[in-house]
Amino acid sequence: MKRIIYITLIISLIFVNIFIMSCKKDDKENNEGSEPNTPIVDDSTKEDDKAVSDAEAYILANTPTTMIESTDLIKEYEKDKEVKISWKYNTSNITKVSRDSKKIVERVISYHIEKNSSVKEGNITVTVYPKSLTAIANSFISQVPTELWESIDYLTMTYLNIYQVTWTSSDTDVLDNNGIYYRPTVDTNITISYKVSLINDSSVFQEGSFEITVKSYSDQEKVELVSAWLSNEVVNELAVSSDLTLPKVDPLYGVELTWTTSNSDIVDTEGKITRYVYDRYAEINCVVQVGNFRKDLTYWIKVLALDIEGMTTEQILDNFIKGIAVTSLKHVGFNINSGYSNITQSFNVLSFFSNEWIPKIEHFAPVGNSNRPGTIKNKVFICVHDTANNSEGATALMHAKYVDGGGGGTSFQYCVGNDGIYNLIPDNEVAYHAGDGTKYDFKLYDTGVKATSTKCNMGISEDGYFTFNGKKSKIKIPADTEIPRICEAGLYYEIGTNGNYWLNENYYNDTYGAISNRGGNNNSIGIETCVNAGSDYYITYMYNANNVARLCTEHNISVDNVLQHNNFSNKPCPNAIRQTGMWQPFRDYVSQIVFGMKTFKGLTFEYHSQTDILNDQGYIKRVIGNATEVKYEIIVKDSLDNVLHQKIYTTSLIKK
Repeated sequence: MKRIIYITLIISLIFVNIFIMSCKKDDKENNEGSEPNTPIVDDSTKEDDKAVSDAEAYILANTPTTMIESTDLIKEYEKDKEVKISWKYNTSNITKVSRDSKKIVERVISYHIEKNSSVKEGNITVTVYPKSLTAIANSFISQVPTELWESIDYLTMTYLNIYQVTWTSSDTDVLDNNGIYYRPTVDTNITISYKVSLINDSSVFQEGSFEITVKSYSDQEKVELVSAWLSNEVVNELAVSSDLTLPKVDPLYGVELTWTTSNSDIVDTEGKITRYVYDRYAEINCVVQVGNFRKDLTYWIKVLALDIEGMTTEQILDNFIKGIAVTSLKHVGFNINSGYSNITQSFNVLSFFSNEWIPKIEHFAPVGNSNRPGTIKNKVFICVHDTANNSEGATALMHAKYVDGGGGGTSFQYCVGNDGIYNLIPDNEVAYHAGDGTKYDFKLYDTGVKATSTKCNMGISEDGYFTFNGKKSKIKIPADTEIPRICEAGLYYEIGTNGNYWLNENYYNDTYGAISNRGGNNNSIGIETCVNAGSDYYITYMYNANNVARLCTEHNISVDNVLQHNNFSNKPCPNAIRQTGMWQPFRDYVSQIVFGMKTFKGLTFEYHSQTDILNDQGYIKRVIGNATEVKYEIIVKDSLDNVLHQKIYTTSLIKK
């Protein structure tokens, strides 16, 4: 029994030992390759950790530590869209790093990267500039106008002592690299190339370019420049003996020029002149227009007489008559000022020379009247006015009676109307008609400018000196001048024995706002022409031409010295003759009579009209119907009644 128990015990121990060994073997197999006490990790966690680490490396590699241009912080990792990236400065969430507008600053910014339960955080220190190079470039560009009319040497080239700009112009002839503007003759497109860089590191830069237009002159400036060119360089000789050159187009700006003339038989619109045996006077006009700006230039041309020495009497007479029998005659009317609309007028007049003086009617104001001081002065000028009184009955006789009664302090030597030529004050006495006072006598001053032409164009320099054909004189304009301009009819000057221009005594007339001549009251013979309603202005015009020619002859006064009231005050007088553009034709008529009276003594001139709208005195009716021309015969006889000249002439009538 004991043996059986013993054997059973041994067998049980063997099985227990086998079981224990089996368990150890299983444990060894299950734990092979593992650290003791290490927990088991899922493979997906390992992948998240790797993605976060890669994103951090990407951020550190691609976030600049120096920020000049505007920089967006990295918000996502392209290789793994599930990675989330956020940034903070201090405690605030940010997407960009803030700047200080005036200085360079350092910012410590924090990043946070996560994917699922995997997280990475860290800090980056960045240096931030106050402005981007692009912003500096834009600031520079904004200073430069797209259309340039002036120098731009005022440009800001450094900013905050951090940035600098350099630039160049593609055309330094119109805008140099210092920003100095040189006005081109035409608008010019140029390119501005610029470079923006850091002052302390020129290797950091941005380049670019943009276009601007360097402007030529404005339309108004072009009109003034072309006008000055014409007056100072083209029509700068107003007393001529050879053809003028009248350009049709300005060569600098291509401005078209339109010319007209008061008498194409004297000077035509091409500038061709025709000389006669007496000095001829004509007006040429030029319209200068650019865009909406226009200037009308008027030049009073004197065509110098031929040298008649060596010419026969027949040749002189033929040439003289050629000046009477004009090719064409334009209609002239008072169509500017309504104040003269009630004056009767003809179509125009032919300047028929009669070789007779129209008698003057003496009607002297009493000596001792306030308007007749009796002061004797040398007469240098003849001053032509019109009365500006268009009332009915305002005749020459009425004005004679007015002066006789004191004239309200005014007086003049003559008054001319349809009723005749009245002499009110002796020629050699002072009268009060020109508005320039009696304090100063006629006096000339050396301008210091050598005369380059007998008659020239005067002006005023920017610094207030008189100019002659653009050349600055040594004479300043009057000190009290408010508006620097010369009276419309011009200042009187002569060429002195030293070859310089000598300028007449002048003053500033503040009533009419212009510099005007002295010598009107003291040194001129004043003539008022009537413009009364119902009178015919051209009869007055013809009478006055004869009267002025007589005065020129008697007092040895040049036709050049027959001036307007305007010359002495800038008052728009004589308004009638000014507004009709008949001033130069009037002086031409006077010149013809002066020459004829001196040259053809004893000869008789007859005119026989062969057209019903023309009378034998050269007067063309106001209404001409369908007529386009007038015919007339001119006969000249000597004292023995021998016919020296006889011919029929035709003059065409220009209605416009």
